[in-house]
Amino acid sequence: MAKMNNDELLAYRNAAEANSIHASDEMNAANRHAYDYYCGNELGNEVDGESQVISTDVFDLVEADMPSLVRVFLGANDIMKFSPVMDTEQERQAAEEKTKYINQLIRNQPTSYKTIFDWLKGAEIYKYSAVNYGFEEEDTVKVTEYEGLTEDELAEVTIELQLLEQDGAEVTIDEVKRPQKDKFKDIKATIKKTVGRYFNRYIDPEDFVISSGATSEDDAAIIGHDQVLTKSDLVAMGYSKDVVKDLPSISASDSSNKENRLSEQGGATEGNSLDWTGELVRLETRYVKVDQDGDGIAERVCMLTVSETLLDSYPYEIAPYAVLCSNMMPGQLIGKSRSDAVMETQEIKTTLLRQTMMNMYQVNSARMAVNNNVNMDDMLTQRIGGVVRVKGESNPLEHMAPLPTPFIGDKSLMVLQYVDSARAQRTGSLMANQALDSDRLGQETATRFEGVKDASMAKIELVARGHAETGFRRLYQGMLWTVVHYQKEKTEIMVLGKPLTIDPRRWLSDQPIVCNVGLGAGDDDQIMQNMSSLLAASQQLQATGSPLTDMSKQYNILSRIVKAMNQSDVGEFFNNPQQPQELLQAQVEQLQLKNQQLEQQVQTNPLAEAEEVKAQAGLIEAQATQNLNIAKLEENQRQFNEELAAKTNKTIAELEAKYTELELK
Repeated sequence: MAKMNNDELLAYRNAAEANSIHASDEMNAANRHAYDYYCGNELGNEVDGESQVISTDVFDLVEADMPSLVRVFLGANDIMKFSPVMDTEQERQAAEEKTKYINQLIRNQPTSYKTIFDWLKGAEIYKYSAVNYGFEEEDTVKVTEYEGLTEDELAEVTIELQLLEQDGAEVTIDEVKRPQKDKFKDIKATIKKTVGRYFNRYIDPEDFVISSGATSEDDAAIIGHDQVLTKSDLVAMGYSKDVVKDLPSISASDSSNKENRLSEQGGATEGNSLDWTGELVRLETRYVKVDQDGDGIAERVCMLTVSETLLDSYPYEIAPYAVLCSNMMPGQLIGKSRSDAVMETQEIKTTLLRQTMMNMYQVNSARMAVNNNVNMDDMLTQRIGGVVRVKGESNPLEHMAPLPTPFIGDKSLMVLQYVDSARAQRTGSLMANQALDSDRLGQETATRFEGVKDASMAKIELVARGHAETGFRRLYQGMLWTVVHYQKEKTEIMVLGKPLTIDPRRWLSDQPIVCNVGLGAGDDDQIMQNMSSLLAASQQLQATGSPLTDMSKQYNILSRIVKAMNQSDVGEFFNNPQQPQELLQAQVEQLQLKNQQLEQQVQTNPLAEAEEVKAQAGLIEAQATQNLNIAKLEENQRQFNEELAAKTNKTIAELEAKYTELELK
């Protein structure tokens, strides 16, 4: 079979997208419906002149869940941890580097908090919530002006700009003219550079595309997303200016479900600019499974299009998306949201509240039965303290009487209480005093409250564990794949205030990911209680000389306690026994303190001079031992790096030889 051309590839993509949730009006309507319920918008059945109060069950449930989810996924504890396959130093070091670096890319970027927060909250409101991750390059232009430079300063600036050129930047220097007799210089430097960066971004539900009925991101025939960019953004991404300039732009009359959903924010989300670089276009990114090369095997192909113009297409091994779903359904990627569980109760409570309020209005403003002796204009004018004129000399009350309206507020509150109880049972909302009368409320035991609290925590724990084992696990695995495939040099990051050198080229083995997510709300207190018990047991074993524990095990326990206190830097409080420099430094500081104490004793006790000399000798010995141990560690590390580099180069050479052999075959 011949290789597909661009027209055939576009036709295949359009056919696959026609069978996706992106083309489903029902799914878009469900997103709009969920958003309206969360915001407490009108239901559409309101009647003028009647109560229009709205219950906020969806909002209450989502906002009750979010603190627990934020504590779990945006706290100090690591969400995921790479585990070594074999118990070797190389495997352990690679696992630690992966954990620290991937965690840095996902959780410690300037926009990480907002991205993960949106991702979590989107899964609460909508049936699905997705993020897109990967590596991108962008051409940047920076213009810097230098004024009043002397000859020496000009030489220093020139050297700095030359260093930028050596790093791959394109530097253009323009000298600004000054009066001829002026000895100072003005220059303008234009620096053009291609910047590469890792990213993960939240995708609005209307912009996400995936095959209907897909069980995972990998088995979807098509997966992708839309994004609105300026034509200038496309040029910065590396596309030809001549091609981008002629692309069809989005007009203000174009609309989508997202614009309709966000219309209450005001303003136009799309429009045209007088300059073509500011015109907006809709970039459609699609990852399609298709046999493009005609070998009979469908590969994942990335396609970037604007309207029906194919800007680029290339093979891509994975689908760089991670999807969360709060209530997973068997055999489906897209399940149900937390809001789905309470939409019905919100409708019921809204109806009950409106009817109760209308009954209160009717009781407070009862209808009247009157005869012809009553002035009808006075009766129809509703005014507090108003006068109603009556003809005749008889008792005015004989000419008018209120029509009785039964009060149903107490009955409605009983029904509302039942609805709240059903909602609490369905969602796990904490309703400790639900269905209790005031006389028995004081008799409730702490045991019952803890039982209700545990049942409530179990619901949100299930949601958090599902998020960790699905979306977050895929995000960490996908970001690791991206780093291994795109980063070809060492980098240095700061971890707990110390530099850590990362070299993904040494990550040759696949390592499993271990999920560290436990309970939701109240989890930190439980962790500290459990870890404190383990620490006490470890100290008792160490006091008896048992080989079941050591300082490293106690350090791990203390690390968990510190992180449960939302303190990320354990090194501020405890020394790591696996870092000999820290322990030797602590020993030296202890000897220095002891030496100072002995010096004070010498001033009052001459016999302590011998102890001072002994302490100083011990201090000198400890410092010499520290220097020797550090030298040994540095030498061992150097030898290890040389051996590892040799093994890595050998492995890469063997893989390249095998790859060449396969290509020849």
